[in-house]
Amino acid sequence: MAGMDVTAFTLAAIVMSVTLLVICMAGSPTICHGVSIDLPRTRHPHSMWRAEREDAMMVAVFRTGDIFFGNDKLAVDRLSDKISARLRVQSGERKVYIRADARAKWGTVGEVLNQLRAGGVPEVGFLADQRRQ
Repeated sequence: MAGMDVTAFTLAAIVMSVTLLVICMAGSPTICHGVSIDLPRTRHPHSMWRAEREDAMMVAVFRTGDIFFGNDKLAVDRLSDKISARLRVQSGERKVYIRADARAKWGTVGEVLNQLRAGGVPEVGFLADQRRQ
């Protein structure tokens, strides 16, 4: 009679759980905060490979109105201070990438843009997904 190896099954479940935990601890807010970002779609996106860098400045705007700078949730009126502080210590690219949910209120996105401008950001890039043909 063949039996099931429960030890191997339990080990696999533990490894998967730890992997998910590590992803949430080190990953982006789109995975860990219970709300995903559905990026707007466009037919002809431009590649923004620099947004994938670990030191890229990323602002996420969720459809709930929550705003994250990196992995830190903050109120929109604190964004310019955080950006200014980061620009003072960071050399290199001074561009901020925005991951705004397609269903986010444009008023909130506008407030984020105003805060970035007040913080001294010279260039902003909006991330989008490519629309299927």
